[in-house]
Amino acid sequence: MSQVIQTLRNRRLLRSTSIPVLLKAVLFVGGFLLPAYMLYVWLLAPEGFFVSLPDSSVMTVEVDEVNKPYHLGNARETYVINLPHHMEQLRTALDINWDYVNGVYLNSSLVRNTLEWVHTVRSGPPHVVGDEEKPSKADEISFTWPTDIDALATANSGLDLWSSGNGVWPLPPAVPKELPPYLQPMASSTENYNIATNVSAQPQHLLLTEARVACWFGHLDLIHKIANSLKDDEFAIILEDDVDMERDTDEQMKNLWSYLPADWDMVFLGHCCSDESRGQRISPGPPDLSNDDSAPQSSHSQLHASSAPQCTHAYALSRTGARRLLLHLRYPPFAFSRAIDQAISWLIYTNRIKSYSAVPALIVQRRISNSDITEGIGFWQKDKLVSSVFDDRGKGKMMKRKAIPFHRKNRHRVKHT
Repeated sequence: MSQVIQTLRNRRLLRSTSIPVLLKAVLFVGGFLLPAYMLYVWLLAPEGFFVSLPDSSVMTVEVDEVNKPYHLGNARETYVINLPHHMEQLRTALDINWDYVNGVYLNSSLVRNTLEWVHTVRSGPPHVVGDEEKPSKADEISFTWPTDIDALATANSGLDLWSSGNGVWPLPPAVPKELPPYLQPMASSTENYNIATNVSAQPQHLLLTEARVACWFGHLDLIHKIANSLKDDEFAIILEDDVDMERDTDEQMKNLWSYLPADWDMVFLGHCCSDESRGQRISPGPPDLSNDDSAPQSSHSQLHASSAPQCTHAYALSRTGARRLLLHLRYPPFAFSRAIDQAISWLIYTNRIKSYSAVPALIVQRRISNSDITEGIGFWQKDKLVSSVFDDRGKGKMMKRKAIPFHRKNRHRVKHT
């Protein structure tokens, strides 16, 4: 019996002494071996040891060596302003390529600096007088467009993003500085340079807000890139990240492009707030399919001379058109003077930009409440799609994907870098 008791005592002693031993082992591993291993990884591990996490904000398209990227309607370049997650479903369903570019958020310090710059240009000197006024003081000048716009639009030289204004106006800050004091919304310009004096009486769409400046920045950067990258016979497309389109947009664009005159500047693939069918039609008209029940659904859109299109969710630019548009939009008294779609609409209305519109629209804004850079959208839209990629019932559901021709399969895949 005494031997059994002694054996139990020995086991209890063994357990009691083993606990500190285990604790010491844990402390040794955690306090010495782990830091030593981390130091090895940091200093001596071979290159390529680390695997970085994917950045969802940067995406590239990897293209195989045999086939070139397939862009909408044979465009040389296609850009989507803002966030990829809104548009990847659409891109995949249509099996086309585009590049994502960052937009400018309305709370950016660059936006506030630009509002301050607009205030400086408007305050003078020199003081620019409105379209119907005449200078009456020594420091007043009339609004006039630069006389070299047409020559620069067709030239081969590169264009800067900003115009120096012939030394008359200061350039906007290239690098955001410290936030200026809060600026109340200013009145938007109308026509060339008409600015209301009673800001409080202006409707919302005639106020120059942070959201409108941010949207202008996003488009201006891309227009500048396109102006300096295209060849004479190429065009590029700019899309915002909140669109839906006809499933046969690619085929319709290829057909319609043959009717464009050689000197076209711009084509609105989508538009709002105007009846673009009023402009002269330059394409032959929709086919008569009244007796053909087997014909696929299509909007059979036509090209009309633009009248006063608004909204910038989908448009195409030729090389000359991008350069001509940039030269107008960067001119200091006109730059950031209003919403960019109102500015472009005015340039078209006054025949400074040669533009055409697809009627009905091939690309529309989706019925969502907010985009990433502007307030609510989609409620001024006239056209509805005949065969949209997204379910028209508003649930964000994808319609059944159609078959892709064999020669267009597996040309690209999206990856994170």
